[in-house]
Amino acid sequence: MRIDRLTWPDVAEYLKRDNRLILPVGSVEQHGPAVATGIDYIVPTAVAERAGEKAGVMVAPPLTYGMSLHHTAFAGTLSLRPTVYLSMVIDLFAFAYHQGFRRILVLNGHGGNVPTLKAAAGQASYELEGVRIYIRSYYELPSAVEIIEEELGPGEGSHATPSEVSMLMYIEPELVGDLSAHEKSEAGLITWHPAPSDMEQYYPRGPVGADPDLASPELGERLFDAAVADVVEILGKM
Repeated sequence: MRIDRLTWPDVAEYLKRDNRLILPVGSVEQHGPAVATGIDYIVPTAVAERAGEKAGVMVAPPLTYGMSLHHTAFAGTLSLRPTVYLSMVIDLFAFAYHQGFRRILVLNGHGGNVPTLKAAAGQASYELEGVRIYIRSYYELPSAVEIIEEELGPGEGSHATPSEVSMLMYIEPELVGDLSAHEKSEAGLITWHPAPSDMEQYYPRGPVGADPDLASPELGERLFDAAVADVVEILGKM
């Protein structure tokens, strides 16, 4: 049940019986030379839609842009400044609240969004009486973490990881090209918050510490099903 694919009476009818909403968020940023730039919103959106279908919970259209300033030396990265992102998310929380949504699960797909999302949730929870906002990143859900640790170990890395690439290979395989172009990258070279020039200098292909040989659609299916199950469980406890 995607809001943008329904009529307003459909949404109004839903709000008579439920006030839960899933908001997928991600980014449009480089993920190496063989993976689509939209992976960080495509994956959580697909998870949200499947979980929403199973749990009978409405899903908002994704907030596709995020805080990706450190990736902007690479073509195709379209970022929002943290202050702009903060305002956008607070506004979305407020308008969802005034529509009648009271329990909002933000399903995130990009680590750079997390500090701003938490700040937005903090302000919204202060200003909007009775709202409950849950922020979860799909790659940190317990069942997904268990599979990642078991199957990938240190080869997971931290950007353009085989786990997220595997999920995209399962969801939309046409958006993943020849992963040999990624190569295996070093991890942990930057200990400060990176500038765009740092990312370009230290990780010239884009991925960070990730082993592309570990990605597969079969692993992606396992991770996807695990993430969906965890989200359904979260929705049941909201």
